[in-house]
This record gives sequence, C-alpha cells and structure tokens, in this order.
Amino acid sequence: MIEIRDVDNVVLRHERYWGVDRLPRLVSDFLRLKFEQQCELWDAAIESGDPERIDNIGGGMIRAWNALDADARQNGHKQLEHTIWTARHPGTGKVVGIYNGDVNLVELQDVADCGFPLSDLVKFIPNILVNALEAFPGAEVGDVRGKEGFDDEIPF
Repeated sequence: MIEIRDVDNVVLRHERYWGVDRLPRLVSDFLRLKFEQQCELWDAAIESGDPERIDNIGGGMIRAWNALDADARQNGHKQLEHTIWTARHPGTGKVVGIYNGDVNLVELQDVADCGFPLSDLVKFIPNILVNALEAFPGAEVGDVRGKEGFDDEIPF
C-alpha cells in the first residue's frame, strides 16, 4: 500500500539529486505536461483522504518522477553541483539556492530564484543556538524568531 510519505520520499530523493523544481524543467514539454497532470491527480487524491485512491494515484506519481529522472539522464542532463543546495522558502514559496565555495553563477540562477553563500547564512545563527546544538547533538531547531521574555517561575 503506497502512502503519502512514500511519494514524499521519492520526491525528496529526486530533489536532492536534481534540485528543487529543476527536474520537470529538464524534460520535453510533452513529458512535463503529463507530469503536471499526474500532480493534479495526486493533489486531488490527497485531498480526498481515500487510502485506496492515494495508493493508486501514488504509484503513478512515483512512476512519473522516475520517468522524469530517466528522461533527464538519457538526454545527458547532470545532477546539481554538490556545492549548491536548493530548498523552497516557507514564507515566499521561492526556491533558494545555498552554495559553498566556487559555483557557476549561471547554473545557480538557473536553479534558484536567489542564492546565498553558506558563509553568509551562518552569520544568522544565534550564538545561543550554536551552543545549544553543541550541548544536545541531534536536536532539531523548531523556530528561531525572537520571543518575548519569559516571566514564569522556574522550574516552569
């Protein structure tokens, strides 16, 4: 039985290799249109909440992603440079490119709406967060927005 997370894992694998939103742009217009149609079916299946429909359409969605991958490889396209990472910004929806070291800026512009060097982004990490992650390896950051001071009594 195919579940949403199964399709998400396939998407994540392809996006790590090709970059966010890049793979559909590397294939023919015909294949891209078929892929977009499958995406619409997938979105409707998710909205329906019907496990059988999700299983059926999810299989097609996985095949669609794999077809894009096969076509791009067959036509000689290369994976995104290992020095460029892409992710969708949660606030704007734009694709952000993060790069480390020397990169081809034309390629960066081709895969991202904007780009930031890793060395600049590190400057935005608060010292307290660096120290906390050092003290608690494997911890995940949930939110780094400024918060009002806490005035509750310790120990909470």
